[in-house]
Amino acid sequence: MGQEYTSQYSIAILNADGQEVSYTTTDSTFSTASIVKVSIAAQLLHNNGTTQTTLSTPQANLLTAMIENSDNDAATSLLTNDLGGYSSLSSTYQALDMNDTTANADAWGYTQTTAEDQIKLLSTIFGTADYLTTNSQDYLQSLMNTISADQAWGISQGATNYYLKNGWLQDEDGWMVNSIGKVELGDDESYLIAILTKENTTFEEGQTLIEALTEQTNSVLSSSDE
Repeated sequence: MGQEYTSQYSIAILNADGQEVSYTTTDSTFSTASIVKVSIAAQLLHNNGTTQTTLSTPQANLLTAMIENSDNDAATSLLTNDLGGYSSLSSTYQALDMNDTTANADAWGYTQTTAEDQIKLLSTIFGTADYLTTNSQDYLQSLMNTISADQAWGISQGATNYYLKNGWLQDEDGWMVNSIGKVELGDDESYLIAILTKENTTFEEGQTLIEALTEQTNSVLSSSDE
């Protein structure tokens, strides 16, 4: 990639033909940071679909703020007041066979996951799945497609169109920076991708790593079509 990185990272890709490729530098899991907000949205929409109820105006406003602007208070409010607490996400992870993902009962940003499990979540949103209704899929896709301009980095690198959610968090081991979603390159080329990183010296290092991995992915997929 033209640059040496000391960070740990994991990447998983699912192309339109259903072929999945993954690579990781470590056997340990990664903290979600704010990408967990996609799980929160999926669970809320699933619950409403199950009970055949529509989103209330406050719920819709919180969902928009949480996904488009990565509003932390909105995520906490939905988890606490609408879903029954931080541990409630465990039901979504169990339903989607996200067996390497564990909800954190005290701090939702420290939910542990893998890139492969995030692809399972993305497949539920962008593929054929029973967990979400078609209307719920469309709704969540539209939110991920209208991310605020200051958050349009990561897997959006080089894309003609994208649906994404990013997350970042700093602790004593450095910066955790993540980016998940769907990438469209034009000419009907699209894929799902999850890139998780940790132990970055700076936030910028994590962002640069994600974008370098995304550029490599775009290059490989584009050349395979020639």
